Amino acid sequence: MSENCRNVFLSNTEGADLSSLRLVCHDFSARAAPYLFDHLTITFKASSFTRPARMAALERIGHHVETLSLNLPHTAETFLPPLIDPLTGEERKFVYTPQTRPLSTLLERIMQPKYGCPGQENVQRSRRSTVDYALISVRIAVERACLTHLDTLSLLPIHPTGVFYLQPLLGFGATPSSSRRWSQIRRLAIHMDSYPISRNTRIDHLQILHNYLHTLSPSLTRLFFRWKGDKGPSPFALDSDPFYETSHRDRTHPAMRRRRPRPPKFPKLKHMELENAVMEAHQISAFIHTHRHTLTEVDFEDVQLSSGTWDDALTPLTQLTGSAKWKEKQEEVMDVPLILSPLNLAPGILARTAQEQKAEEERGGVTM
Repeated sequence: MSENCRNVFLSNTEGADLSSLRLVCHDFSARAAPYLFDHLTITFKASSFTRPARMAALERIGHHVETLSLNLPHTAETFLPPLIDPLTGEERKFVYTPQTRPLSTLLERIMQPKYGCPGQENVQRSRRSTVDYALISVRIAVERACLTHLDTLSLLPIHPTGVFYLQPLLGFGATPSSSRRWSQIRRLAIHMDSYPISRNTRIDHLQILHNYLHTLSPSLTRLFFRWKGDKGPSPFALDSDPFYETSHRDRTHPAMRRRRPRPPKFPKLKHMELENAVMEAHQISAFIHTHRHTLTEVDFEDVQLSSGTWDDALTPLTQLTGSAKWKEKQEEVMDVPLILSPLNLAPGILARTAQEQKAEEERGGVTM
Protein backbone atom coordinates (compact mmCIF):
# COMPACT_ATOMS: atom_id res chain seq x y z
CA MET A 1 0.00 0.00 0.00
CA SER A 2 1.42 3.40 -0.97
CA GLU A 3 1.72 6.18 1.59
CA ASN A 4 -0.93 8.37 -0.06
CA CYS A 5 -3.37 5.47 -0.24
CA ARG A 6 -2.76 4.60 3.41
CA ASN A 7 -3.31 8.22 4.50
CA VAL A 8 -6.60 8.42 2.61
CA PHE A 9 -7.75 5.15 4.11
CA LEU A 10 -6.88 6.18 7.70
CA SER A 11 -8.44 9.64 7.33
CA ASN A 12 -11.79 8.02 6.39
CA THR A 13 -11.76 5.37 9.12
CA GLU A 14 -14.05 5.68 12.14
CA GLY A 15 -12.54 6.38 15.54
CA ALA A 16 -13.63 3.04 17.01
CA ASP A 17 -11.97 1.18 14.12
CA LEU A 18 -8.77 3.21 14.54
CA SER A 19 -8.68 2.26 18.22
CA SER A 20 -8.92 -1.42 17.32
CA LEU A 21 -6.34 -1.02 14.57
CA ARG A 22 -3.80 0.38 17.02
CA LEU A 23 -3.97 -2.90 18.97
CA VAL A 24 -2.62 -4.96 16.05
CA CYS A 25 1.03 -4.03 16.40
CA HIS A 26 3.35 -1.18 17.26
CA ASP A 27 3.70 -0.08 13.62
CA PHE A 28 -0.08 0.14 13.13
CA SER A 29 -0.39 2.00 16.42
CA ALA A 30 2.14 4.65 15.37
CA ARG A 31 0.53 5.17 11.96
CA ALA A 32 -3.09 5.36 13.21
CA ALA A 33 -2.42 7.62 16.19
CA PRO A 34 -2.22 10.94 14.24
CA TYR A 35 -5.68 10.35 12.75
CA LEU A 36 -7.25 9.11 15.97
CA PHE A 37 -6.11 12.02 18.13
CA ASP A 38 -6.27 14.91 15.63
CA HIS A 39 -9.59 16.02 17.22
CA LEU A 40 -9.61 15.75 21.00
CA THR A 41 -12.48 16.62 23.37
CA ILE A 42 -11.95 16.94 27.13
CA THR A 43 -14.70 17.65 29.69
CA PHE A 44 -13.22 19.28 32.75
CA LYS A 45 -14.10 18.09 36.24
CA ALA A 46 -12.61 18.91 39.60
CA SER A 47 -10.70 15.61 39.49
CA SER A 48 -9.88 15.53 35.76
CA PHE A 49 -6.14 16.06 36.09
CA THR A 50 -5.46 14.57 39.50
CA ARG A 51 -4.27 11.22 38.14
CA PRO A 52 -0.66 11.16 36.89
CA ALA A 53 -1.60 8.54 34.28
CA ARG A 54 -3.95 10.98 32.54
CA MET A 55 -1.31 13.68 32.38
CA ALA A 56 1.20 11.18 31.00
CA ALA A 57 -1.30 10.11 28.33
CA LEU A 58 -1.80 13.72 27.22
CA GLU A 59 1.95 14.15 26.90
CA ARG A 60 2.14 11.11 24.58
CA ILE A 61 -0.68 12.13 22.23
CA GLY A 62 -0.52 15.92 22.53
CA HIS A 63 1.67 16.43 19.43
CA HIS A 64 -1.02 14.77 17.25
CA VAL A 65 -3.84 17.14 18.26
CA GLU A 66 -4.99 19.65 15.65
CA THR A 67 -8.29 20.69 17.25
CA LEU A 68 -8.79 20.67 21.02
CA SER A 69 -12.27 21.14 22.51
CA LEU A 70 -12.16 21.81 26.24
CA ASN A 71 -15.55 21.82 27.98
CA LEU A 72 -15.64 23.69 31.29
CA PRO A 73 -19.21 23.38 32.63
CA HIS A 74 -20.31 25.44 35.62
CA THR A 75 -21.96 22.95 37.98
CA ALA A 76 -22.51 22.65 41.71
CA GLU A 77 -19.45 20.41 41.94
CA THR A 78 -17.11 23.06 40.51
CA PHE A 79 -17.99 25.74 43.06
CA LEU A 80 -15.58 26.19 45.91
CA PRO A 81 -16.62 24.46 49.15
CA PRO A 82 -18.41 26.69 51.67
CA LEU A 83 -17.02 27.86 54.97
CA ILE A 84 -18.30 25.69 57.81
CA ASP A 85 -18.51 26.89 61.38
CA PRO A 86 -16.40 24.45 63.43
CA LEU A 87 -18.70 24.75 66.46
CA THR A 88 -22.21 24.76 64.99
CA GLY A 89 -21.58 23.19 61.59
CA GLU A 90 -23.53 25.95 59.83
CA GLU A 91 -22.47 27.32 56.47
CA ARG A 92 -20.91 30.78 56.39
CA LYS A 93 -21.00 33.06 53.39
CA PHE A 94 -17.93 34.29 51.54
CA VAL A 95 -18.74 37.91 52.36
CA TYR A 96 -16.74 39.53 55.13
CA THR A 97 -18.60 41.67 57.68
CA PRO A 98 -16.23 44.16 59.36
CA GLN A 99 -16.14 44.53 63.12
CA THR A 100 -18.07 47.69 64.03
CA ARG A 101 -18.04 47.51 67.84
CA PRO A 102 -15.25 46.81 70.34
CA LEU A 103 -15.05 43.37 71.85
CA SER A 104 -14.50 43.30 75.60
CA THR A 105 -13.81 39.65 76.26
CA LEU A 106 -12.13 36.79 74.46
CA LEU A 107 -15.43 34.89 74.39
CA GLU A 108 -17.17 37.66 72.46
CA ARG A 109 -14.25 37.79 70.06
CA ILE A 110 -14.69 34.08 69.30
CA MET A 111 -18.49 34.16 69.00
CA GLN A 112 -18.66 37.35 66.91
CA PRO A 113 -19.62 36.31 63.34
CA LYS A 114 -17.20 37.50 60.67
CA TYR A 115 -19.00 36.15 57.62
CA GLY A 116 -22.55 36.37 56.38
CA CYS A 117 -24.91 39.03 54.94
CA PRO A 118 -28.67 38.48 55.19
CA GLY A 119 -30.40 37.62 51.94
CA GLN A 120 -27.32 36.48 50.06
CA GLU A 121 -27.90 33.55 47.70
CA ASN A 122 -25.90 30.40 48.25
CA VAL A 123 -25.11 29.98 44.58
CA GLN A 124 -24.45 33.12 42.55
CA ARG A 125 -23.74 33.33 38.90
CA SER A 126 -20.51 35.26 39.44
CA ARG A 127 -19.38 33.13 42.35
CA ARG A 128 -15.81 31.97 41.84
CA SER A 129 -15.33 28.30 41.11
CA THR A 130 -12.64 25.89 40.03
CA VAL A 131 -13.55 26.69 36.40
CA ASP A 132 -12.10 30.18 36.86
CA TYR A 133 -8.79 28.73 37.96
CA ALA A 134 -8.96 26.20 35.13
CA LEU A 135 -9.28 29.06 32.63
CA ILE A 136 -6.20 30.68 34.13
CA SER A 137 -4.32 27.38 33.88
CA VAL A 138 -5.38 26.91 30.25
CA ARG A 139 -4.21 30.41 29.36
CA ILE A 140 -0.82 29.91 31.01
CA ALA A 141 -0.42 26.50 29.35
CA VAL A 142 -1.15 27.96 25.91
CA GLU A 143 1.34 30.76 26.47
CA ARG A 144 4.12 28.45 27.66
CA ALA A 145 3.61 25.66 25.09
CA CYS A 146 5.17 25.65 21.64
CA LEU A 147 2.03 26.01 19.51
CA THR A 148 3.40 27.38 16.27
CA HIS A 149 0.27 26.48 14.25
CA LEU A 150 -2.31 27.97 16.62
CA ASP A 151 -4.59 30.26 14.59
CA THR A 152 -8.23 29.66 15.67
CA LEU A 153 -9.98 30.23 18.99
CA SER A 154 -13.65 29.54 19.76
CA LEU A 155 -15.34 30.42 23.04
CA LEU A 156 -18.73 28.70 22.75
CA PRO A 157 -20.22 29.90 25.03
CA ILE A 158 -18.55 31.95 27.75
CA HIS A 159 -19.70 34.22 30.57
CA PRO A 160 -18.82 37.94 30.21
CA THR A 161 -16.46 37.74 33.18
CA GLY A 162 -14.88 34.55 31.84
CA VAL A 163 -12.69 36.44 29.36
CA PHE A 164 -11.19 38.28 32.33
CA TYR A 165 -9.24 35.13 33.21
CA LEU A 166 -8.04 34.79 29.61
CA GLN A 167 -6.39 38.20 29.61
CA PRO A 168 -2.70 37.71 28.76
CA LEU A 169 -1.77 41.20 29.98
CA LEU A 170 -1.86 41.98 33.70
CA GLY A 171 -3.30 38.53 34.39
CA PHE A 172 -2.30 35.81 36.80
CA GLY A 173 1.00 34.26 35.73
CA ALA A 174 1.46 36.72 32.86
CA THR A 175 4.90 37.33 31.40
CA PRO A 176 6.18 40.00 28.97
CA SER A 177 5.88 37.46 26.14
CA SER A 178 2.36 36.27 27.00
CA SER A 179 0.65 38.26 24.26
CA ARG A 180 2.98 36.83 21.61
CA ARG A 181 1.14 33.50 21.57
CA TRP A 182 -2.30 35.12 21.25
CA SER A 183 -1.11 37.29 18.38
CA GLN A 184 -1.20 34.11 16.27
CA ILE A 185 -5.02 34.00 16.42
CA ARG A 186 -6.52 34.77 13.01
CA ARG A 187 -10.08 33.50 13.49
CA LEU A 188 -12.07 34.25 16.65
CA ALA A 189 -15.62 33.09 17.48
CA ILE A 190 -17.37 34.15 20.70
CA HIS A 191 -20.83 33.15 21.96
CA MET A 192 -21.28 35.23 25.09
CA ASP A 193 -24.06 34.82 27.62
CA SER A 194 -26.19 37.93 27.83
CA TYR A 195 -26.73 39.58 31.19
CA PRO A 196 -29.38 41.83 32.76
CA ILE A 197 -29.12 45.34 31.40
CA SER A 198 -28.09 47.63 34.24
CA ARG A 199 -25.69 50.52 34.19
CA ASN A 200 -22.92 49.12 36.35
CA THR A 201 -22.83 45.51 35.14
CA ARG A 202 -23.21 46.51 31.50
CA ILE A 203 -20.29 48.95 31.56
CA ASP A 204 -18.02 46.64 33.57
CA HIS A 205 -18.68 43.60 31.37
CA LEU A 206 -18.24 45.57 28.16
CA GLN A 207 -15.00 47.01 29.50
CA ILE A 208 -13.66 43.51 30.15
CA LEU A 209 -14.72 42.41 26.66
CA HIS A 210 -13.12 45.48 25.08
CA ASN A 211 -9.83 44.86 26.83
CA TYR A 212 -9.83 41.27 25.61
CA LEU A 213 -10.62 42.23 22.01
CA HIS A 214 -7.86 44.84 22.10
CA THR A 215 -5.40 42.05 22.88
CA LEU A 216 -6.37 39.95 19.83
CA SER A 217 -7.34 42.75 17.44
CA PRO A 218 -4.00 43.28 15.60
CA SER A 219 -4.00 39.83 13.95
CA LEU A 220 -7.70 38.92 13.48
CA THR A 221 -8.94 38.35 9.94
CA ARG A 222 -12.32 36.76 10.80
CA LEU A 223 -14.52 37.64 13.78
CA PHE A 224 -17.83 36.09 14.78
CA PHE A 225 -19.71 37.35 17.85
CA ARG A 226 -23.11 36.29 19.14
CA TRP A 227 -25.06 37.15 22.28
CA LYS A 228 -26.62 34.02 23.71
CA GLY A 229 -30.09 34.55 25.20
CA ASP A 230 -31.44 38.10 25.21
CA LYS A 231 -30.13 40.67 22.78
CA GLY A 232 -27.00 42.42 23.95
CA PRO A 233 -25.32 45.75 23.18
CA SER A 234 -22.65 46.41 20.61
CA PRO A 235 -19.45 44.57 21.60
CA PHE A 236 -17.29 47.04 19.66
CA ALA A 237 -18.59 50.47 20.72
CA LEU A 238 -18.36 51.01 24.47
CA ASP A 239 -17.40 54.66 23.92
CA SER A 240 -20.79 55.37 22.30
CA ASP A 241 -22.89 53.13 24.52
CA PRO A 242 -25.83 55.11 26.01
CA PHE A 243 -25.25 53.61 29.47
CA TYR A 244 -21.63 54.72 29.37
CA GLU A 245 -22.63 58.22 28.36
CA THR A 246 -25.06 58.45 31.28
CA SER A 247 -22.50 57.13 33.75
CA HIS A 248 -19.88 59.54 32.41
CA ARG A 249 -22.15 62.54 32.92
CA ASP A 250 -23.10 61.43 36.44
CA ARG A 251 -19.48 61.86 37.57
CA THR A 252 -19.53 65.60 38.05
CA HIS A 253 -15.95 65.98 39.30
CA PRO A 254 -13.41 65.72 36.45
CA ALA A 255 -11.16 63.47 38.54
CA MET A 256 -14.00 60.97 39.03
CA ARG A 257 -14.99 60.75 35.38
CA ARG A 258 -14.00 57.70 33.42
CA ARG A 259 -11.53 58.07 30.62
CA ARG A 260 -13.33 57.54 27.33
CA PRO A 261 -12.38 54.04 26.13
CA ARG A 262 -10.78 53.55 22.77
CA PRO A 263 -12.87 51.21 20.57
CA PRO A 264 -11.03 48.12 19.31
CA LYS A 265 -9.67 48.38 15.79
CA PHE A 266 -8.91 45.35 13.63
CA PRO A 267 -6.36 46.35 10.98
CA LYS A 268 -6.49 42.96 9.17
CA LEU A 269 -10.19 42.13 9.56
CA LYS A 270 -11.83 40.77 6.39
CA HIS A 271 -14.98 39.00 7.63
CA MET A 272 -17.20 40.10 10.52
CA GLU A 273 -20.45 38.51 11.71
CA LEU A 274 -22.62 39.81 14.55
CA GLU A 275 -25.80 38.16 15.81
CA ASN A 276 -28.56 38.91 18.33
CA ALA A 277 -27.64 42.47 19.25
CA VAL A 278 -29.19 45.92 19.66
CA MET A 279 -27.17 48.72 18.08
CA GLU A 280 -27.51 52.25 16.87
CA ALA A 281 -27.14 53.07 13.20
CA HIS A 282 -24.14 55.32 13.72
CA GLN A 283 -22.30 52.51 15.60
CA ILE A 284 -22.57 50.20 12.58
CA SER A 285 -21.65 53.01 10.19
CA ALA A 286 -18.58 53.93 12.25
CA PHE A 287 -17.39 50.31 12.40
CA ILE A 288 -17.70 49.79 8.63
CA HIS A 289 -16.04 53.11 7.88
CA THR A 290 -13.11 52.38 10.23
CA HIS A 291 -12.42 49.00 8.58
CA ARG A 292 -13.31 50.00 5.03
CA HIS A 293 -9.81 49.27 3.67
CA THR A 294 -9.76 45.59 4.73
CA LEU A 295 -13.37 44.51 5.31
CA THR A 296 -14.75 42.39 2.46
CA GLU A 297 -17.79 40.77 4.11
CA VAL A 298 -20.05 41.92 6.92
CA ASP A 299 -23.10 40.07 8.22
CA PHE A 300 -25.66 41.32 10.75
CA GLU A 301 -28.04 38.54 11.78
CA ASP A 302 -31.00 39.30 14.07
CA VAL A 303 -29.61 42.77 14.82
CA GLN A 304 -32.12 45.41 15.90
CA LEU A 305 -31.56 49.12 15.44
CA SER A 306 -32.36 51.27 18.46
CA SER A 307 -32.00 54.48 16.43
CA GLY A 308 -31.66 55.34 12.77
CA THR A 309 -32.32 53.18 9.73
CA TRP A 310 -30.35 50.53 7.89
CA ASP A 311 -29.74 52.98 5.06
CA ASP A 312 -28.00 55.23 7.59
CA ALA A 313 -26.08 52.30 9.08
CA LEU A 314 -24.81 51.07 5.71
CA THR A 315 -24.03 54.46 4.22
CA PRO A 316 -20.27 53.70 4.04
CA LEU A 317 -21.01 50.85 1.61
CA THR A 318 -22.64 53.30 -0.79
CA GLN A 319 -19.70 55.67 -0.45
CA LEU A 320 -17.17 52.90 -1.10
CA THR A 321 -18.93 51.41 -4.14
CA GLY A 322 -20.06 54.75 -5.55
CA SER A 323 -23.61 53.44 -6.04
CA ALA A 324 -26.44 51.68 -4.25
CA LYS A 325 -26.32 48.47 -6.33
CA TRP A 326 -25.23 46.50 -3.27
CA LYS A 327 -28.81 46.85 -1.97
CA GLU A 328 -30.03 44.59 -4.76
CA LYS A 329 -28.21 41.64 -3.17
CA GLN A 330 -29.88 42.09 0.19
CA GLU A 331 -32.48 39.53 1.24
CA GLU A 332 -35.63 40.87 2.82
CA VAL A 333 -37.32 38.66 5.39
CA MET A 334 -40.85 39.30 6.63
CA ASP A 335 -43.75 37.47 8.25
CA VAL A 336 -46.44 36.57 5.72
CA PRO A 337 -49.86 35.38 6.98
CA LEU A 338 -50.86 31.93 5.75
CA ILE A 339 -54.47 31.60 4.58
CA LEU A 340 -55.81 28.12 3.89
CA SER A 341 -58.14 27.63 0.97
CA PRO A 342 -61.66 26.46 1.93
CA LEU A 343 -61.37 23.74 -0.72
CA ASN A 344 -58.74 21.96 1.35
CA LEU A 345 -60.76 22.03 4.55
CA ALA A 346 -62.87 19.15 5.81
CA PRO A 347 -66.71 19.46 5.46
CA GLY A 348 -67.12 19.57 9.23
CA ILE A 349 -64.75 22.50 9.50
CA LEU A 350 -66.55 24.33 6.69
CA ALA A 351 -69.87 23.83 8.48
CA ARG A 352 -68.54 25.17 11.76
CA THR A 353 -66.97 28.14 9.96
CA ALA A 354 -70.28 29.01 8.27
CA GLN A 355 -72.16 28.71 11.56
CA GLU A 356 -69.64 30.95 13.34
CA GLN A 357 -69.85 33.55 10.57
CA LYS A 358 -73.67 33.54 10.72
CA ALA A 359 -73.56 33.95 14.50
CA GLU A 360 -71.19 36.90 14.14
CA GLU A 361 -73.44 38.57 11.60
CA GLU A 362 -76.44 38.17 13.89
CA ARG A 363 -74.48 39.83 16.72
CA GLY A 364 -73.49 42.63 14.41
CA GLY A 365 -69.87 41.57 14.11
CA VAL A 366 -67.70 41.09 11.06
CA THR A 367 -65.40 38.12 10.47
CA MET A 368 -62.40 38.10 8.12
